[in-house]
Amino acid sequence: MNADPARFLPAPAALSRPARGDAFSPVLKAAARHWLAGIAVCALGAAIARLLAPALTDETRLRALITLFGELVALAGLFIIVLGIRRRLDQAAQDRSD
Repeated sequence: MNADPARFLPAPAALSRPARGDAFSPVLKAAARHWLAGIAVCALGAAIARLLAPALTDETRLRALITLFGELVALAGLFIIVLGIRRRLDQAAQDRSD
């Protein structure tokens, strides 16, 4: 059996790095922005609910309101991520139909 190992290697052009800025398509860039923004908003909401609310006040009602606000902010972050995913899926469906 005379197998040439070079035939299993990718072409040299495939091994080169893409030019700076060409690594992501515009759709991926938009999805990455939604993911990063969503994660940041979720983290902010969790920090408000779990760190800020207990530290600010001993009054139960105010603490509950601040905790609820933080949880709603975290849910808004998840909604931002969902919007990014939906946008990416809509773009992929549109590309398939073209």
